[in-house]
Order: sequence, then C-alpha cells, then structure tokens
Amino acid sequence: MSIGVHFGPVVVGDVGTKDRLEIAVLGNTVNVASRLEGATRDVGCHSLISKDLVMACELENTQAGAKLLELLSHEHFINLKGVDQLCGAFELKEPSSGRSM
Repeated sequence: MSIGVHFGPVVVGDVGTKDRLEIAVLGNTVNVASRLEGATRDVGCHSLISKDLVMACELENTQAGAKLLELLSHEHFINLKGVDQLCGAFELKEPSSGRSM
C-alpha cells in the first residue's frame, strides 16, 4: 500500500446520471496527491507528504500539526508528471515495531 498526501483546493460533487451517480473529487490538488502516491515506488517508501501540507501545518501551529511534523523524515524534491516545478515531499516514518499508527 502506498499513500500520497497534498494540500490545496478541490472541487467535490456528484458526477453522472441519475442511474449511475458517483461522487468525484477533482482538481490539481488531487492530481498532485495521486502523483505523489505513484512516486513512493521511485523513492522507496510507503507514504509521501507534500511540502505544501507541511507548511500549512506549520502555519496552523497546532499540537496535531506538530505531531505530524515529528513523523516526517527525508525531504525529497520530485519531478511529477504534469507539474512544472519540482515538488517538495517528505517521507512518513515507518511505525516502530509493536506500535500502530
């Protein structure tokens, strides 16, 4: 399993017909998160968190944000398909044995 997480605006809404209605989440934020998830294979980790999310956590200055920052390591600068500039991303540390997240 691999995970990519990004921060930014998205559009959420119903898509389809009344016979086959689905909820969709659209936007560049979704695309970057998907590309980060794919990049985990190249980096050799299970989870990548975008620098945009890290910066948002730092701005919020909450205990939850501080806890998240403690779980991050190894900053990478990744060239993502469809993104003009390198994307800063951090690995999520693997949990210690015997401890679940």
